[in-house]
Amino acid sequence: INLHFTYTTSASSNIKLGYENMSGAGGYAQYPPNGHLYIASTSANVGGGLETGGSYGFATLIHEFGHVLGLKHPENYALLGSSDPGPYLPTSLDTAYATIMSYSDFVAWNSINQSGMYCQSYMPIDITALLSLYGSAVGIPNTNFTYQFSSTAAFTDNGQSATVNMLAPFYLYDANHSVNLDFSQL
Repeated sequence: INLHFTYTTSASSNIKLGYENMSGAGGYAQYPPNGHLYIASTSANVGGGLETGGSYGFATLIHEFGHVLGLKHPENYALLGSSDPGPYLPTSLDTAYATIMSYSDFVAWNSINQSGMYCQSYMPIDITALLSLYGSAVGIPNTNFTYQFSSTAAFTDNGQSATVNMLAPFYLYDANHSVNLDFSQL
């Protein structure tokens, strides 16, 4: 996805991140061009921590950042008096398996594996919407990449590694490369 981020302390930045005292919510964000994202300052509202893949806090951070990037809820949930204008997705697609922006069935994964895990990435509909808003990444060489998964729940990509929770759903998107998935270390 054709997005580039640069850290700045400038008051005129496009995206502002912060913590806020709030009750009953894990966070909230504003759509572009405002780009403000606030996460609850109490751990009770963002259970599992922001840095733990598969936790409620991690999913909340990704969800709220989705709003900053222009993603909306797939239905009109009318939360806290706000309302997302339509159009909306069909009810059958209002699920976390399709979009991390969904509140319906947000923890359905639990019924399958009883892990208590939440999605830890943008999901297929989110990626499609972000590609529509920002386009594909440019300037990335088309090479073969191998993502190697191991029992430590980390995967590597040409020397770069990331940690994912293998019990929580995630979606791997890589349009610029021939991708191989290596599960031989599991």
